[in-house]
Formats: sequence, structure tokens, C-alpha cells
Amino acid sequence: MKKLNRLSSASLAAWFAASLVLTVFTADPYLAVLSLACGILNLWVFGLMRGGRALVLPAIFIIISALANALFSRRGATELLFINGAAITLESIVSGAVTGTVIAAATVYCSLFGEIFDDERLLSLLGSRAPKTALVLSSALHFLPRLVRRHGEITDAQRAVGRLPDTGFKMRISSTLRVWSALIGLAFEDAAEQAALMRARGFDGQPKGRTFTLKKTSRPASVALMTVSALLFATSVTGIALGLTPVNIYPTLELPRTAACIPAYACAAILFTLPTTTELYWRLKWHFLKSKI
Repeated sequence: MKKLNRLSSASLAAWFAASLVLTVFTADPYLAVLSLACGILNLWVFGLMRGGRALVLPAIFIIISALANALFSRRGATELLFINGAAITLESIVSGAVTGTVIAAATVYCSLFGEIFDDERLLSLLGSRAPKTALVLSSALHFLPRLVRRHGEITDAQRAVGRLPDTGFKMRISSTLRVWSALIGLAFEDAAEQAALMRARGFDGQPKGRTFTLKKTSRPASVALMTVSALLFATSVTGIALGLTPVNIYPTLELPRTAACIPAYACAAILFTLPTTTELYWRLKWHFLKSKI
């Protein structure tokens, strides 16, 4: 994650935009699975898996989407079973699973975006043009993670002093309400502290034309990331537009594949893993330099 700090906010935002557009606006199941796998790889390389808890939400999205689509979509050529006279088809399950995979992949990339784009990056990206938008995005991206972390801290503190019993329905309700009451108070305190911090940094009543910039950013590396992202995105989109990756999953399941689809998928995979590639390059370079000492 430290090596990404050398890159400008605009170049990282361009990579995120290219990855999200290629993930969300395509119905290709192979591309959706590839995007999700590469997103999980990015989280793992940067140490954001948190013991595998980051995989729970994507799995829930895929399962719920597949089951819901199978129950409400009756079309499909391959009938698997009947429930009250309604057919459950393979095509409806696959179509729902693909939709859930796309949502899960987008969630993973948004999680990575929230970890990389802190207040300083958002202000450097939007502060001079849309300061209110930058402030709202900064608060929204970090509100839920901060709330979850606060809830864990309060729960652990209450359990340590013996005020969080594990038995008795009424006692559980009382202790839960006590935790949430403290959580609401701390949420307001965090909001006031965040507002004071933004005001102290000159965000409130900033002079006209003032800009927010990051320190120690590498212009060549940032330009290279933006250029490579644009080229990989254009190549992948061109392959999809030319029909080199034909796919049909509903109402009939047809997944023909030829060697012509390899360049488009390869470029998409490289695009999705650009942060991981950058981080691994610097890690290998550092280990090589240490071996020479």
C-alpha cells in the first residue's frame, strides 16, 4: 500500500474507473469471475482480507442473486426441477450468479477504493473543483468501516468489565441497547472531530483557487499507470465490441470460446491486477536490493 502513495490520485482514479466500467457494464461470466478473482487478489496482497471476512459479503451476493433469479425467472432451456409446477432452470441460476458476481466484484473494488482513497487523496482529486463533493465522499467512504470498528471496541470494553452478559433475553436486549447508545454518541463525536479537522486544514472558507496536493508523488509512474490503464481498457472493450468474446447465458446457455478471445481477457486480467503488479514489483526489487547488502 505504501508504494501506491507514490502515485497521483488522478491515475488511481482512472484505474478504478476503468476496472469498474469493464466489470459492471459487461455480461460476460468469464470476465465477471476474472474481475472478482483479481479484486480478491488485490485485497490479499495489500493485507485487507481480515481473516477472510472480506469474502463473506461477495459470497452472500452471489448466492442470493442466483436463488432469487431462479425463483422469479421462469425461462430457460435446461429444466432442473419443479417447485409447485414452476420450473427451476440452469440458465436462470447461472444468470443470477453472474449478476451477483458482478455486484460482488464491484463491492470488492469499492472496498479497495475506500482503503486507498483517504481524505487527503479525495481532497487532492476533487478539492479544488468540487470541495463539497469531496467532503461528502470522504465521510461516506469511511463512515461504515469506522462505525463497525467503534462497535467492536465498545462491545469488547463492555464484555471486559462484565456488563455484556451472554445469558438472559432481557439482559441481552439491555446490553445491546447500551452498546448502541454509546455507539450513536461516538458517531456524533467522530463527525464533529472530522468537521473540526477539515476546518483546521483550511477546507472551510478556503481561498479561491486553492488546491490540495499530495506530497512525494511520482509523475512518471502516475502517467505510466494512467496510460497503461487506458490502453488495456481500450483493448478489452474493442475485443468485446468486435464480438471476439461471444456469450449467451439466458434463456439458452452458450459459451463458445476461441483463441481470438485470449487478448481481450488477458488485457482485462492485467488491468484488474495493476496495483498488485506494482506492489509485487517493488517488493521483489526491495528483496533484491537487500540481498546485495
